[in-house]
Amino acid sequence: MNYAVFPSWVSRLTPLLKQAGEAILDIRSNGFDAVAKADSSPVTRADFRSEEIILAGLQHISPEIPVISEERGVPDWNTRRQWQYLWLVDPLDGTREFVAGRDEFTINIALIDGGTPVLGMIFQPVTGRMTIAYRSAPQQGEWVCYASLRHSDTVDLVSRSKALPVAAPLRVVVSDHYGDRDLRYLPERLKCSYPDFAVVRVGSAIKFCLLAEGAADFYVRHAPCCEWDTAAGQAILQAVGGGVCDFFGRPLVYNRRESMVNGSFYAYPAQFAGRDWLSPATD
Repeated sequence: MNYAVFPSWVSRLTPLLKQAGEAILDIRSNGFDAVAKADSSPVTRADFRSEEIILAGLQHISPEIPVISEERGVPDWNTRRQWQYLWLVDPLDGTREFVAGRDEFTINIALIDGGTPVLGMIFQPVTGRMTIAYRSAPQQGEWVCYASLRHSDTVDLVSRSKALPVAAPLRVVVSDHYGDRDLRYLPERLKCSYPDFAVVRVGSAIKFCLLAEGAADFYVRHAPCCEWDTAAGQAILQAVGGGVCDFFGRPLVYNRRESMVNGSFYAYPAQFAGRDWLSPATD
């Protein structure tokens, strides 16, 4: 794949995600019903409408690249194990927050190359904030990463992240739904270095954006989630020098096994890259 196409793809994906976001907000303003899926998580008409818009757009942008999207179902492993490239799409991440009338929901899209996210976009429909990251070249090529609002200049997150210190107390971001349990799995060495920490509870992939922007310092997740929940956020954090890893320090990989469910993970900004903070979490 020629990574030089990424800026063009991003310019075409940006209005597409905004269109999907407008559809989500329109459905919210006009009322909707939520239905429980097999895993007891909710789904709404907004999830499906956003997915329709994004999948139709991807068919025009890159018809040769297969797509896995949360509400469409996952292709058979024998089929997708042969894919070098694929799109991972979460058309409405944070449906619980959406149903509850809160604003903490996003649209996530990521391009995977050989199991690794190489392009990621997270759009927050309510604020209009779009966070974008992509590699400028294969392998160890440099990253481009920035965030923008509807009516403001863009922020270069790669440059900004280099000047951000670790906060005191440490700001640990967790899920609104699983956060109390997840806090038990903070690395022991991290807790020794930062015995005082502040807990930031927020829904959806906004957590990854907070880390990349310097509004939070660490994210721990022990509850299950799927690959489309984390791929875009991992691309963004890798772009600014951070990452997403399992509890043994290995970066998360994508479409490399039959299950699309992630194991437990840590997410961190550049300030923690290469530091000796990783140790087995508590049981």
